[in-house]
Amino acid sequence: MRRLALSNKKERGIPRKLRNLRCWSESFRGYFPDLNGYEDRYYNWKIPVPINLVEGKHASQEIKAECAQYLINACKYLIEAKPQGLKFCKVVCMIEQPNMFASEICLYLDEDYFNAHTLSADRYDSQYVLADGLSLAKSWNLQIPENIYERGIKIRYIDPEDEADSYRADQWYFIEI
Repeated sequence: MRRLALSNKKERGIPRKLRNLRCWSESFRGYFPDLNGYEDRYYNWKIPVPINLVEGKHASQEIKAECAQYLINACKYLIEAKPQGLKFCKVVCMIEQPNMFASEICLYLDEDYFNAHTLSADRYDSQYVLADGLSLAKSWNLQIPENIYERGIKIRYIDPEDEADSYRADQWYFIEI
């Protein structure tokens, strides 16, 4: 269950919440959504955990890594269950840092949208920079299936009129080959 926290208290029931996330991930075994009649270019599932589990001063690196692994596992199961004959459909797991609550599993149903959203050449400018040589999988010891590759970008946006309204994040894409 996704939940925003309005307090700065330590998250309780972490083993149960990680068990629930593992069960959610495993629920994708043999499952692929019916996309007949679905007109949007994008279908997604956000990480179903409380925000304090993956962000803030009480979120540990080990727990974030475990959550990331469950997202990657769910992505793998969707790839395995994907029916043959779909026009275009790429399964992607996106893990964002330090804003991990924004992480998600995505089905891209439009090739142009996929290319524009996952680092096509026209997206590179001063705001988006490839994270060359860096790997979230290596630094967090994540197990990446053979049919998935990793790509990372660093996003740096500073509003020229209001520097306090800036956005910095690293986005790691685990993309179906």
